Amino acid sequence: MTTEKISVSQQISATPAQVWALIGDFHGIMNWFPGITESRPEGSGVGAIRHLTMADGSVISDRLVAEQTGQSYSYEIAAGEVPMKNYLGTVSVGQSGEGSILLFNGSFDVTDEQREPAIGFIKQIYTGAFDNARQLLET
Repeated sequence: MTTEKISVSQQISATPAQVWALIGDFHGIMNWFPGITESRPEGSGVGAIRHLTMADGSVISDRLVAEQTGQSYSYEIAAGEVPMKNYLGTVSVGQSGEGSILLFNGSFDVTDEQREPAIGFIKQIYTGAFDNARQLLET
């Protein structure tokens, strides 16, 4: 297994506070992340878990491991069928010119045979989610 690191970013013509209002609720991910049909919360604050039901009916559970209100949160995959281990993702927003930059940074361990599909999948879903967030905020 090797450790992979991924980054995805999106410029958005909205203030960081406006972006955070959309993406900052750990349990509210289905409001901006396509493909998630339900987010069932368990707890609040660091240690909280969100049980995410995907469009295909599968469920992945994420645990909040860190948060900086108004700026970022980090989570790990706590349960679910995924082709990687030790997944840690951070979603953050910052000032960029007159707008904002939305960032995802992730790392995970993966086998050589799953490396390319896993990297492609994570990049694809976060690119799509960030494009969706931009469209929601800029219309």
